[in-house]
Amino acid sequence: MQFTVNGHDYATTKMRVLDQLNLTRRLAPAIGVGISKIGVSGMKDAVTEELTKEQAEERAIALVPIFLEVYASLSEDDANWITMKCLECVQRRSDQGYAFVARSGEIMFDDIELPEILQLIGHVIRENLASFFPQGGTNGSAPARQN
Repeated sequence: MQFTVNGHDYATTKMRVLDQLNLTRRLAPAIGVGISKIGVSGMKDAVTEELTKEQAEERAIALVPIFLEVYASLSEDDANWITMKCLECVQRRSDQGYAFVARSGEIMFDDIELPEILQLIGHVIRENLASFFPQGGTNGSAPARQN
């Protein structure tokens, strides 16, 4: 997925399957906080709905307090693990091509601040967990398997 944050172009890569599993496991308690705030359909829409740029910006602003409460409910170890694993899946475009935002637990760009980091994490979570939420109606059917 490609996107722009604060005037910089980024691209995300998929996490390894075991990292996706661990991401889901570590986020599970926090997802409960999110569901209690905006409901199951709101959580599903936050992850799977395709939005225009303007809609995405409005949604992001509206979800910031909920996201912060969800993130605050995580242990420090889980928050750090999620942050670094997500940032290690993001590449930033430069004149020389794309470079990873984080490597080996270190953020590689000094000009990335907290609001941008939270947006980058959100993009990675959306890309990696969207397939866990059924598309369309909420009839309880499982999402189609992707090969």
